[in-house]
Amino acid sequence: MVGTAAANAGMTECRVVLVSSQLVDPVNRWSLVRGILNTINTGFFHAEGMMDFKAQGEQMLRESGVASWTILRPGRLTNGEAGSSGVVSMGQTNASFGGGGSPLTRADLATVAVVTAFAPEARNTTVEIGTDAKTDMQPLDGRELFGSLRKDPVPTGRNSEYWSRLQ
Repeated sequence: MVGTAAANAGMTECRVVLVSSQLVDPVNRWSLVRGILNTINTGFFHAEGMMDFKAQGEQMLRESGVASWTILRPGRLTNGEAGSSGVVSMGQTNASFGGGGSPLTRADLATVAVVTAFAPEARNTTVEIGTDAKTDMQPLDGRELFGSLRKDPVPTGRNSEYWSRLQ
């Protein structure tokens, strides 16, 4: 919805940063962790759950017409001081990234989101975020974080079935 509103308002010079979560991609449908997270809000006896809805939201952002967006998929989040998560790394696995390593603090996720909003290299990219608490967090550089990652294919039009549910 945010992406559509931005596109309808003619906002072409902004970037929408969506914070989702690891294991959202439907290829992880049989992951135990995804299964548990998928049923937290909806219970066991529904065809779709929280992780499915997040995957739908990601696809709707891609199809929204917004010129620039980035989807961040952090793993385990925790409370803590900014800069306490360790070294932040990015990957594109559509699964768990970082080997179930250290949790990412919400403060550090906010820092990553701000860096993402201003990094041209992050445009139209979906990434999983991992951390390594064994080493101290370094200043984040968008070019370094996103420079080697591939761009998502940008759909033309609203092709997914999710749009019909909004009407």
